[in-house]
Amino acid sequence: MPPSRDDPFFAPLQAFTGYLAVERGASRHTVDAYLRDAGEFCEELSTAGVFDVAAIRLDHLTAHLHGLFGRGLSAASVLRHRASIGAFLRFLRESGGAAIPLDVLDGLMPARSARRLPRVPSESQVLAMIRSTAARPATHPHGRLLRRMAVRDQAIIELLYATGLRVSELTRLRDRDVDLAAGQARVLGKGGRERIVLIGRAARRAVRRWLWVRRGLMRRRGFAPAVFVSERGRVLDASAVWRIVARAAGAVGLPAIGPHHLRHAFATHMLSRGANLRVLQELLGHASVATTQRYTHLTIEHLRAVHKKYHPRR
Repeated sequence: MPPSRDDPFFAPLQAFTGYLAVERGASRHTVDAYLRDAGEFCEELSTAGVFDVAAIRLDHLTAHLHGLFGRGLSAASVLRHRASIGAFLRFLRESGGAAIPLDVLDGLMPARSARRLPRVPSESQVLAMIRSTAARPATHPHGRLLRRMAVRDQAIIELLYATGLRVSELTRLRDRDVDLAAGQARVLGKGGRERIVLIGRAARRAVRRWLWVRRGLMRRRGFAPAVFVSERGRVLDASAVWRIVARAAGAVGLPAIGPHHLRHAFATHMLSRGANLRVLQELLGHASVATTQRYTHLTIEHLRAVHKKYHPRR
């Protein structure tokens, strides 16, 4: 059964559904299975008086999995439940800013995949995605509106790649948070931690263009006080941003690329060009440098591939 709107976990579960369908390209059957498994866990949490994901403890997870065995489920089915719950909680931590306790995530992830990062688009692929937003057909019946929204979409992709923002941080941006003259923005990240992110020249140009377009749209209808809004003036939610990024990726032949891939691209490309790990930690808003160090494994693999390809004694 899908969660009701009165359920305290309704909003995160709905966002998770959009993530699975749009960003991961999961089938309807897979989405239903993941949502059902994660929903059962959330229902059990609510029964136990836990209404906030930050309050989840490892013993909640352990009790839930043992309860599944007690109901006669096979080991394979219990592992599927664990995978579904793990995907749900990792999604909340990565893109929703939820402070999921790390020991809970460790209890959900097999050791061999605990440090695995999603594939990262190359610099040229990100550039192709940005350019693809300007290629909307001018002959479309709503061509003028599409071109305006294309300006917004290009600004979103430029800003995600320029700053490494989480999708939740992007959708919460207000005009007062962004200082394009100084090339920076104030962001409220996980755990209520505020940080400053830097905006390069290309992203500043793209955001300025969108703000100019948005100003023209605002003359005709009321708009929400957000930097990025829909054509109807509503604040974009995370699933809308996923669709924008996924559409740009699909246009250049990249499957299942979403906002978090651009965050990983930002980090990986910065490191590969010599960025300091501590500086990158601040820009990404990681509480611990150990989290940022995940990206060094990926860049080392890249260096190893280059070494193997070009060294005369490989």
